[in-house]
This record gives sequence, C-alpha cells and structure tokens, in this order.
Amino acid sequence: MNSREFYPVENVRVTELLLDSENPRIRHAPDQKECIARLLRKPRTFMNLLGDIAQNGLSIEPLVLSRNTEGKWVVRDGNRRVAALQLLNEPERCPDPELRRQIENMISRGERVLSYVNCFASDSEEAILRYLDLKHTGENQGIGQESWSALTKAIFNVSHGFPDQNKRAVQLLFWAEEQGIRFDDNFPVTNLNRMLNQNTLKLLGFTVENDNLALIIDAESARRIIERVMRDFAQRIKTVEDVFTPKQALEYVTAIRQEELPDMPVDAMTEDEHVNDPQNATVSQERTGKPQLTHPHPNNITTGDQGQVPSPSDRSPQGHRSFRKPSWERDCIFPRKKHGISVPTDNTKVRNIITELCDLKVRKTPIAVALLLRALIELSERRYREVQGLPHNNGLRQNIAAAARHMEEQSKITGDQKELIIRKTHQEGDILNVTTLQKYVHSPDFHPSYQVLNILWDEIGFFVQECWKS
Repeated sequence: MNSREFYPVENVRVTELLLDSENPRIRHAPDQKECIARLLRKPRTFMNLLGDIAQNGLSIEPLVLSRNTEGKWVVRDGNRRVAALQLLNEPERCPDPELRRQIENMISRGERVLSYVNCFASDSEEAILRYLDLKHTGENQGIGQESWSALTKAIFNVSHGFPDQNKRAVQLLFWAEEQGIRFDDNFPVTNLNRMLNQNTLKLLGFTVENDNLALIIDAESARRIIERVMRDFAQRIKTVEDVFTPKQALEYVTAIRQEELPDMPVDAMTEDEHVNDPQNATVSQERTGKPQLTHPHPNNITTGDQGQVPSPSDRSPQGHRSFRKPSWERDCIFPRKKHGISVPTDNTKVRNIITELCDLKVRKTPIAVALLLRALIELSERRYREVQGLPHNNGLRQNIAAAARHMEEQSKITGDQKELIIRKTHQEGDILNVTTLQKYVHSPDFHPSYQVLNILWDEIGFFVQECWKS
C-alpha cells in the first residue's frame, strides 16, 4: 500500500459499511443481503473466519475503503472480514438458519464482537486497483505479497519460540548461515529435518545441549560436511526418499563424513550417550559399537515399541541386547494389534472400524488404513465433544484442537501432547489435515506411506484413547 495515496479512517461503525457488490468473490450482487448470501456460498471457510475473528479479533491486515457516489463507505478489500463482523453484530442478517444459530451461540458464549473498526481509504481508484492487484494476484516478481515457504514458516516459529517440527533443521541452517553458507527460501527444510537424529547429528559434528546445537568438532570441518549436505538437498541430488528411514539417513551421513573428512575418525557411540533426541528418536547400540536407532512414542523416550525397556532376559546369549525391528515397520497400524481403545458395546460402527484396522495389513492397504484411521479419529473426537458438552466448531481441525485444549485443561494430557495434536491439524501432509485426506481420495499421485501411518498412530494414539475414557 502506497501511504501517499491512502489515509486512515478511524472508528467506522461496522454495520454502516457497504460490502462491495462488484468484488470478484461477490460479482454484481443486487443488494447487501445478496452480498452476504454469496459470501456464504463457502460456509465452512467463512465460518472458520468468523469464529477466528470472534475469538481473536481482526488481523492487522488493513480494511480498505472508498466512497461511492452517495458518499458512503464501500469495502474494497476485506469484504469477508467485514461481513463476518456484521453478522456478529446483527446475526439476524444471516440467511442460513443453521449458520445463524452457530453465530448466536458464539455471541452467547461471550465471544468478542467489534462494533467499530479502523480502516484505510483512498480517493484514487487507480491506487486502490493497483493495491488489490498486487495483493491478490501473487508475488508479481517481488512487488506483491510473497507466500511463506515451509522454511520461512519454520524460521518464524523457531525465532519466536513457537513449536515447530523442523526446529533442529532450522537451528542447523542458522549455524550454516553464520558460517557464510547461503540457501534459498525454498530450501527443503523438511527433508533435512527428516534425516536428523542423535547419531546423524554427531556425524555432522553436533550434539544437543539445553535444546540448542553445540559443536563437537572444529567449525571448519563441520562447515565442510554441512555445506555438502545442504548442496545435496538444495540441488535435489538427495530427496526425502533417500533418508526416509533412520538406517538410510545414517548410511548417507556416514558416507558424506568419510568423503569430506577422511582423516577424522568417527568415535564409537556408546549407550552412555543416550539423551533425548531432537526429533523424538533415541539411539541404542550393541557392544560392537554399531549404532542402532529406534523411534518410540514422542512423550515416552524408551527403546521398545510398547514403551518397555528391554530386561536382562531380552538379551542375546552373548550379552548383547536384542532389538525388535523399528515400530514403523509393523504390519498392523496398532502395535501388536493392541489399540487400547475402550469403546462401548453399543457403538457398533467404531468397534467395526477398529476390527477392520486390526485385520488390514498397512503395508498392503495403506489407503484403506488411512481412510479408516481418519474415520476413527473423527468419530472419537465427536464422541468426546458430546460427552464433555463441547460445541461443534464447523470443522474437523477446529474440533480436534478444541478437544485437545479441553483435555489439557482437565489434566488428561500434557501441554506438549496438546501442541503435538494441534500442530498435526495444521500441517499439510498429516492425516489430521483436511487437505491431505482429500489428496488421498482424489489425487492419482498422492499415496500414504505405511511407515508414515504407523508413526502417526504412535504419535497421536493417546488422543484417540483419551476420547473414549470419559
């Protein structure tokens, strides 16, 4: 927005603003009633916006106005937000009875309702059109608003202390940047993060101290190996498929270490070095010195897939510990077919879903397992809301997040567990994300991996189980 052609307009009454009948989303509506009706053609997204405004207020994104021939203010940018505010102030203007009831429920719960807003206006139609074009038609070679990549979003989260699954990768990239290693905003941070665990970090020359990375080799040697890894990922020489499993990641980093630092031996990693891994993985090792990785539940750092530390009887005759194959390599979505969900006998559908999930081999039928698991999650959170008397939030993502928050408030789960569930509802690629499920169903190129599904259950199974304990 060019500040020379726009000026602030303060304390404008929301109900006196006119929605723009020529707005691309509204398109030649005959009156204000029809403007609202057309914006409600996408009720889910509109109600999501309305609910967010009711709970958190308006974003700092400006509302842009201009005057019509009668001297009244017309909303040129921000029509959906203004319409949401108008319905919160006057719910009787909502043409849909069910949506009107939801809005009235929000108001009765004491959600904030803004009656006056601050805006920006311009008397130049040319200036307004230029602003709208730059804002809504993409980056325009850097002139318009750029969308955040996965990396820039992760950097934002880590820099401001918000939880982010790519935290260790971002910390590593921060260090690399300090060493003069450049990378683009589209650097595949999730791929880099996939390969990081305690063993690979040590091979790269780092350990974790107080939740931060600390060098354990000289900086120049670390710089050489990090630069090589970053180049491999940036140029797509290596992709997530090359480091998908801990074994693949370890083999890749070991090879890079040997190529880049042939004169620097790798110290043996002993069991005394077990610490909480940055990616919720732990390291186990036989006395031969060969590292082995396991991936337990993120809130219970152990060595077995059922949360058990191997007892002396589990050791081999030579005195070595014997380790089961990684939990994500199992055939059933539920470890040992034990789901831990107490479903009442009268809830036939959920019991049948669980039975089918126990019978299906996730390696052979990942799509079927993904869809049934999604159904189980949705029915479970619905049951929890009904028992606890929680309102319906017009969206699975919002309902799951609300249930997780309520569980934490009732001390049923920890704060970290709540953040894990909420993060998974927002992150595209996770089954709790609506977009991901749609791709599973409709996209010919989008297939769920059995390892991803198994790890997902390991991570969020506690939430589903808790839904049925009340």
